[in-house]
Amino acid sequence: MSVISKIFNPQSKVLYHLDTVLEYFAGKNVDPITMEIDPSNACNHSCPFCISGHIHLKKFKGTEFFNRQMMDRKTLLNLAKDLSETKIKSIAFTGGGEPTMNPALKEALIYLKKNPDIQMVMYSNGSMMERFDLFENIAESLEWIRVSIDAGSKKSYDELRVTNASNGFDTVISNIKKLVETKKRLNSKIIIGVGFVVTQENYDEVIDFAKLFKEIDIDYCQYKPEIIQIERNGTQDNKKQQILIELETLKNEKS
Repeated sequence: MSVISKIFNPQSKVLYHLDTVLEYFAGKNVDPITMEIDPSNACNHSCPFCISGHIHLKKFKGTEFFNRQMMDRKTLLNLAKDLSETKIKSIAFTGGGEPTMNPALKEALIYLKKNPDIQMVMYSNGSMMERFDLFENIAESLEWIRVSIDAGSKKSYDELRVTNASNGFDTVISNIKKLVETKKRLNSKIIIGVGFVVTQENYDEVIDFAKLFKEIDIDYCQYKPEIIQIERNGTQDNKKQQILIELETLKNEKS
């Protein structure tokens, strides 16, 4: 099984860490296998389908879960120090919001990299790499990064994600290309992927997305259906969820 296929295979992950799982069920005190860290609950995009949108989108301000807080530098670096002294095997930087919006993220990655037994990964919208000069840091520290795109053209991307001149389609594509160049220059083994959440608004650009990244030397493209949230809609719309899955299946068959 390839490295990329293992990313999306929970059964492989469990079997890979079988010794730790057996120790846990034997009642031993074991460190977590992996941990997700949200360095930021704020985000500079406003994707309508975001799984964490009820946390940071302005339209949810005043609701129970709304929270645009940023983890402060001291807390993030203390967490990095504590984790580096455990036997944790991996850390995923995710959201919440956009992890690279936290100015202290670079320091945390550098510190955690000192422990070679900890593998790090990241989910990102890819818009802040230039601002915080993260290219070399990401290429040298992470096992993989997946950048959310969810569109096949500049126009639909900028409209769907509600961007501006500093964080829009052109910036993100430029950052991805520069990260690929950095990977090659440093002979890094990082796996660079891009993601596409299939929704009723963007399903007709599934092929355009594939064509776009066929010309960029990334490692994989991932498609997945939108998840309809109870927190966001009040009730779960199973019918709409099924429609989105069927649309994605139909597009894959046509391709």
